[in-house]
Amino acid sequence: LGQVLRDRSIGLYLETLGMLLLNGVAMRRALALARSTCTLPGIPRLLMGIENGVVSGRSFSEAARESHLFDSTTMALITIGYEAGKLGETVERAAIMLRTRANLTLSRAIAVISPTLTIVSGGFIGALVLTIMSALMQMNDMALQ
Repeated sequence: LGQVLRDRSIGLYLETLGMLLLNGVAMRRALALARSTCTLPGIPRLLMGIENGVVSGRSFSEAARESHLFDSTTMALITIGYEAGKLGETVERAAIMLRTRANLTLSRAIAVISPTLTIVSGGFIGALVLTIMSALMQMNDMALQ
């Protein structure tokens, strides 16, 4: 569950960053605005590190790599996008990839949990029926005596 929340939070950050960059917002301002979308504990601090790195003169891809926030695939997309001058487009694609991965993980978890809950519920109902039947049988035995 933690990785799903992390992927969703980082995906929202990248999606916002990409949208801002594609619409002509300056990198420094875009980083600050996109950071405000992340509320998962610990992540805004890492994003602030990226922002500080960019302000101090490093490229976005270098600062992002040093933060260790992004996985290798996302980092590769960021690096390629930065080098190609299409950072806005590639971070939006990375956001889609992260969101898709989070949704797939949730779907798999639900696919496992749903039948398990059905079986456990069936066991509880079966135990309840056995308890009631046992009580009825004891009452019947007492009535026959």
